[in-house]
Amino acid sequence: MFRCKLTILEFNGKTVAHKFAPMRCNFPVNTLHLYHAMCFTYADVFCPMHTVYVFLDIFFVIFHTSLTLFNALGWAWKKTRVWNLVTLLLTGSSWLFLGMIVGVPGYCPFTDWHFRVLGKLGETNLPNSYLKYLFDRITGLDIDSVLVDRVTLIVFIAAFALSLFLNLRDKIRSKRMKRRVED
Repeated sequence: MFRCKLTILEFNGKTVAHKFAPMRCNFPVNTLHLYHAMCFTYADVFCPMHTVYVFLDIFFVIFHTSLTLFNALGWAWKKTRVWNLVTLLLTGSSWLFLGMIVGVPGYCPFTDWHFRVLGKLGETNLPNSYLKYLFDRITGLDIDSVLVDRVTLIVFIAAFALSLFLNLRDKIRSKRMKRRVED
C-alpha cells in the first residue's frame, strides 16, 4: 500500500521536527525510545500529495506511452503525418541538443519529470530509458537496456525516414494536383 511515512522527532515530550517521506509502507504506529530523552514516532498517515503523485504517474504513463506510439506509427495515416514529423523532430532534438546541454545522451524531459514523480512515490533504481522502465513495468521482467536502446533508435530512425519521405511525397503530389487544376 502506498502511504506517506510521517516522522516526528520529539524531545522531552515536545515536537521539535517532523517531515513527510513518501514510501511504500503500512506500518502500525510504533515508538522507538532512544536514550530515554528522545523518541522517534513513525505513524501510517494519509498524505494528500501522494494522491497528486499517483495521478501524475498515471498521466505520464498514458501521455508518454501515447506520444511514443504516435512517434512510431503516426506516419501511417495521412492526416497525422505532418504532426508526426513535428513530434519526431522535437523528440530527436530533445535527445540530441537537450542531451548535450544536460549531459545525458537521449535526454527526454518527460522521462525526467516522470521519474521525479516516481521518486516521490518511493521508486528507486530507475533505468535511464523510459521504454525500458515501461517494458519492465508491464512485463515484470528485467529487459536488457542496451537491447531496448538499440530497438528504440532503430524504430525512431525508421519512423523518421518514413515520415519524412511520406510528407515530401504528399507535398509533391499536392503541388502536382494544384498545377493540373490550374491548367
